[in-house]
Amino acid sequence: MSQDRKPIVGSFHFVCALALIVGSMTPFSNELESMVDYSNRNLTHVPKDLPPRTKALSLSQNSISELRMPDISFLSELRVLRLSHNRIRSLDFHVFLFNQDL
Repeated sequence: MSQDRKPIVGSFHFVCALALIVGSMTPFSNELESMVDYSNRNLTHVPKDLPPRTKALSLSQNSISELRMPDISFLSELRVLRLSHNRIRSLDFHVFLFNQDL
């Protein structure tokens, strides 16, 4: 009878381990979905197709010359915005009215 139980116990341990692995990956994947990295892509403008739930946005090392209110105003959950190493000459300070947590 103990020989019959070994495969069942082994299968149970496998299922538990798999559940732990998948469960621990779920928050990580949600976290990745909220981080968008468009750095070093030769962009001249902020992309229009950004996910609305973006919390961190990197636009570093591009050729963006201006940041306008419509570029990020719809990103209400945005907390981090990286714009280093761009060619920004014009910055509309109204950009941050909808993103006061930046």
